[in-house]
Amino acid sequence: MMLKHDERDVMVKLYMEKSMKALRSAKNTLEDDPDNSINRSYYSMFYAAQGALVAKGFSDFRKHQTVISKFGEIFVKTGFLDKELGKNIKRVENLRYRADYNPKINFSSEEAREQVERAEQFVSAVNKLLNQGLK
Repeated sequence: MMLKHDERDVMVKLYMEKSMKALRSAKNTLEDDPDNSINRSYYSMFYAAQGALVAKGFSDFRKHQTVISKFGEIFVKTGFLDKELGKNIKRVENLRYRADYNPKINFSSEEAREQVERAEQFVSAVNKLLNQGLK
């Protein structure tokens, strides 16, 4: 589905707001709930990736693998963003999956802090791209 320019701008803004909200939550739960902090770090990256894809004119993807794959294809492989950022969203997604679905795993606050830092770098880079006017 193609969005009109003004609809696209609204969707990008909403995704970036969700991204920032998730990032704040990740920071706020670092000490008390590291697993949730990792979850929120991942979602801050996921929402930012969705926002960037919508800004570039792509559909509003829902599946995580589709978002990550298309984001890598459009922004990382083309050199818009550093390859490490593309790797980091996959790393944090893997940790999020383990934190959410494996009850035997309990991440430390230090491990969660590393993911928050990755998320901050990722979201910051996407914001910078958006501020430069992706088209």
